[in-house]
Amino acid sequence: MTVKSVLHEIPGGDAVVGWFGRTPRFHDAKLLEINFLNRATGLLRIHAWNMTSEVDADGYFILEKHAVVSLLSMV
Repeated sequence: MTVKSVLHEIPGGDAVVGWFGRTPRFHDAKLLEINFLNRATGLLRIHAWNMTSEVDADGYFILEKHAVVSLLSMV
């Protein structure tokens, strides 16, 4: 199963793909919160963004479309 197919099965996943304009990869995302609410429920919140191929005056890649993404797992 690919990341793209998994995102389409998650409620809100299609909206995330549509807004980012592609299937996002969260490998550089900043972890904001991880919480195991109980044995059956967990929460993960990350700060994600698109990295463009453009650089700013200091030579850093320009980041766009910043978003906080929350994933809630309920067994």
